[in-house]
Formats: sequence, C-alpha cells, structure tokens
Amino acid sequence: MRGSPWCFRAGWWHRRAEAPIIRGEHRRNPVPIRRDDRDRYVEVELRRGEEPLWLRCGSCGELVFRRRLRENNYICPRCGAYFFLTAEERIAALVDEGTFQELTLPLESDDPLSFSDRKPYADRLREARESTGLSDAVVVGTGNIAGHRVMLAVMDFRFIGGSMGIVAGEQLAFAMERAAEERIPFVFVVASGGARVQEGVLSLLQMAKT
Repeated sequence: MRGSPWCFRAGWWHRRAEAPIIRGEHRRNPVPIRRDDRDRYVEVELRRGEEPLWLRCGSCGELVFRRRLRENNYICPRCGAYFFLTAEERIAALVDEGTFQELTLPLESDDPLSFSDRKPYADRLREARESTGLSDAVVVGTGNIAGHRVMLAVMDFRFIGGSMGIVAGEQLAFAMERAAEERIPFVFVVASGGARVQEGVLSLLQMAKT
C-alpha cells in the first residue's frame, strides 16, 4: 500500500521505520548524508575521492551503512533496490582483491564538432572529468577472477551517461585487441546510454570499430 505506514515482510505486517527528513526531492539515486549539529540528517556535498559512511536509499529512504551495502552487493537490505555502481566499485566487486592493473589509455576527447546545446560539449567534458576523476566513460585493465586472468573494460555511467564516443571506442578496441594478443578472456561491463550525440556520426563509427 503506497503511502501506508505499514508494510508486509516475512509473513507479518510491520510498521515502517520513520525515514529521516532530508532536504531535496525523493530520488532513486543513493544520497550521501550526515548528522548536523542539531542531530538532523542532511544531504552533503562530497569532495572528489571522499566517501560517506552512510547512504540513504533513494527508493525507500532507509539509512544504510556503506560497508553493509558493499557486503550486500550494493542492494538495499530493506527494499531490494539496486544502487548505482561506479566503475571502481564494479571492478572491486568482480576481480580478486589486489589483482587489478589499470591500462586505460591517456586519451581525452577534443570536441571534434565544437558541439553546443544547453551547454558547450567542452564544458560537459570538463565537468565530467572533474567530478569522476576519469578521462572518459571506460576504464580498462587486467585482473583475476577466481584466479583466472582476464581483460576488463568497465563503463562508468557518471561520465555523460556512459555514452560511447571516440575515446571510449578507442579504449574498447585497445582492450579487445590486447586480450586477443594475450589470449585471455575479455569481460565488458556495460552501463551506457548509447552513442554520444555530441560527437555525431563519429560516435556511431565506434560500433564498426568495436
């Protein structure tokens, strides 16, 4: 019953835990929070590389300890909603600990079409790089899965929706060619919104390349 203070779990009706009041509209994305000096839970703006200890599920409002969330494979223990994963988190969940070696090529898009809509494409690229610490939407490297060496290419949806542009296509082609040369499996984790429209037909050409 949507909006009801009661929910049915494990064969019994339970009263829903009161979710803390957090400013901002209800969102499905996990929200980093902290307690302020008045003992209220509030959203926080995180600096690059900083991780909150607690996250609020954007689906049910449950407060989840980050370590518990990681142990539960980034699934809300209360409602079962899936949290978004960064490329780094996906890699950590897949490969044996300490075995990943990044091989991402040092490439960056140079806005070949000088594209602009509500915001210049060059500004979008700069903001995505600053907020994610990535050069583009794909991270490439090798690692072991259950002791078997593999080549990984992992998309990060935070970087312009994980869209496929020239640089992402080049990273993928490099990873697949390297895997073929070394005769090891290639694992591709897709989290993409499709072709990057800001690069026009050049982004579509990446389908032929990959």
